[in-house]
Amino acid sequence: MLDMEYKAVQRAPRGNDRKKKVSEGRSVITLDGTVDHYNVENVKNRPEIVELSDLSLQIQSLLYGEISKLMIPFDKIKAIPLSLQDTEVTLMVDISSSMTKLSNAKRLSAMILSYGISSILQCFNIPVHFYAFGDRESIWRLSDNNEPKIQIDLVHLIDALRQGGRPGSYPLDAAITSHQEWNQSGRHFSNHITIIISDFISAQVVDRELNWSTEYQLGKCILISLNSEFNKERLDEKKIPRENGLRELQRVDKGRCPYSQLWLFSSEGYGDLPEEALDKDINKVAPFLEATAEFWKNGGGLFLFCDNHPYNFEANYLLQKHFNFTHEGRNGVSVVHLGGNYLGKNQIKVAPSENMTHSSFSPKVHLEAPGPSKKRISLRPGLIKFSEGNTISFAVDEKVRPLTTSEQLWPFTPFAWTSENVDPPRPFILFFDPKIPKESEASYCTKTCQGSTPSPGPIVLHGGFTSAFSEFGQDEKGTGRLVISIACWLTRYEERFYAHRTNGSEILTTTPALTKQYSTKTFTGWRPKPAVIRPRHSILILDGSGSMNGEPYQKLIEAANGYIDIQTQNNGIISIISFSNTAQIIYEKQKRRLANSEGYYGDMTYFNLALQTAVQVAQRNTPEYECRVLFFTDGGNNGDDFTGSANQLHQMKVRIDAVGKVELPLKKQWMMLYKPSVGLLQLIINEELRLYSDILIKYSMRWAQFNSYIATWTVAPGSSTGLWGRPQKINTES
Repeated sequence: MLDMEYKAVQRAPRGNDRKKKVSEGRSVITLDGTVDHYNVENVKNRPEIVELSDLSLQIQSLLYGEISKLMIPFDKIKAIPLSLQDTEVTLMVDISSSMTKLSNAKRLSAMILSYGISSILQCFNIPVHFYAFGDRESIWRLSDNNEPKIQIDLVHLIDALRQGGRPGSYPLDAAITSHQEWNQSGRHFSNHITIIISDFISAQVVDRELNWSTEYQLGKCILISLNSEFNKERLDEKKIPRENGLRELQRVDKGRCPYSQLWLFSSEGYGDLPEEALDKDINKVAPFLEATAEFWKNGGGLFLFCDNHPYNFEANYLLQKHFNFTHEGRNGVSVVHLGGNYLGKNQIKVAPSENMTHSSFSPKVHLEAPGPSKKRISLRPGLIKFSEGNTISFAVDEKVRPLTTSEQLWPFTPFAWTSENVDPPRPFILFFDPKIPKESEASYCTKTCQGSTPSPGPIVLHGGFTSAFSEFGQDEKGTGRLVISIACWLTRYEERFYAHRTNGSEILTTTPALTKQYSTKTFTGWRPKPAVIRPRHSILILDGSGSMNGEPYQKLIEAANGYIDIQTQNNGIISIISFSNTAQIIYEKQKRRLANSEGYYGDMTYFNLALQTAVQVAQRNTPEYECRVLFFTDGGNNGDDFTGSANQLHQMKVRIDAVGKVELPLKKQWMMLYKPSVGLLQLIINEELRLYSDILIKYSMRWAQFNSYIATWTVAPGSSTGLWGRPQKINTES
């Protein structure tokens, strides 16, 4: 269960920059559905409140002394840089599975800590707001902001911990949300502190891509970790199963494969393996997929999970390359894939009729039997409604065109349709239940299965694989019930029970062993990794020396503003440096257009001062932005050699593009600095003012639009300035 929880939260959604997203002001809802049958308003009817008070006395005594030290103004505190004067506190409590259903000790500890902390804070008249959190979609406000009552809020928290069982834990999202809720509430107090009680068994905690300390607005946080034997470091020691999939499929127990169905979770298909993979050979996906197809042909059931594109690779590869279907007089490969990206987040309810409608699933309880049992239950027993999930895929063809008709979906039958308001509705859960030929009926009986002729088993395609991580007990959203129903359906229990009753044998729980020896060849089917395009932090260096006076500087401002407009549309940020015999930062990491003469100072031209200032700005760049320097100049360098500063930018992976008219000695200096890996570009402009002005604007716009070279102008031999031939074509390829 813990291993599944890690798998669920590790796959956080990503933005266009391929970085994992966290909550940025998600809506927090009032707790609903976790209050038990006791009278919440009457605390006297809740005997556990009295018990928690007794259990938390030791914590209260310890906290009293510590908190009293903090009840003085911030500027007078010597030892601890924290003050509780004029402060409100948010208490965030983790109600994920590992904090509740998997550990009663941690659940009780969270209750005791919450009671002790809130009681002491109440003694000092420090307001406390209670929240419960779990996975990405789950943060609940337990307190009434208009009239908070700590005793009643504690009752809500106890009920939330009792029910618990959330499939994942996102403490970083909880911290961000807490701070933003305080900001949005109007900051009635000067200070705010978030206290998080969790075991921090979360991929979000150990994820190296998420930096809690620098990248997010968290405010002041106190993290209370309920460490136990179930922590991340000891999962391996506890022998959490992470078997090699191919080796498990090839297991033989008493001459048979011990598995009757296989659940496959599709990846992005870029050839990356998770850290937990024991075997890092990415080519072994080929024999694994081959073995999966063979397992299905031998009668094994397949539960193929996908999610929003691109989390659909393995399932679609099997459908396209390995499965040959026979159904309703037709043979061949299906055109069905799972693809697209629909937001979802709505409830799927039983359809009023057998006509397909969005936000619904098939009302059929019985299906046509595939074999001699003459009975077949559908996928829906016990199901009234379920959550479709968040960001899901649906049936499409290879060109990602939606498939909706029975002819298009062959050989699959749709079971559930997304909530997207389109006509016709789009199926995202489909099944295939092939007929069992007469010669294969014996393969479902323990006495006759050896040596019998197997036939393909059933398949279910599911477009939202986070459903598999739902709690499999009491589940408000119904997804646990859905997954259990599908798992039962895939076993073809009716056929196994029929053979048991007819022949007086034990119920068969196995499938034929895979006897083939699979070779590991180089797998060439991986998808190419998409280029990671980050928004740009552009550092514009403007020559504000005396030679730029008048129209040249006006044209430069026009070009810079055009560039700023384009980068603003592309979510970029701008820093402006103007230089002459000094260098000034006009602004940093903004998106403001420049005034007509802003940054013009006159005097001489010192390249090195400008580049040294650019180095300082680039050092403050954050990783989510690609940093570039665009250097505008019209004359020679009156200052020191600038090679060192340019090389420093090169070492920082900051590309420099130089645009301007320069003399031959300086041209050679730029050329010496040319670094193919970074791309230092020089653009030599003719002395003619008009040509300079027009080309400057033109190429500044192009530079803003493309992550590529602009143009290279060569200098005529024997001359200090000028043009030789025509400028080369603009290369717009990235």
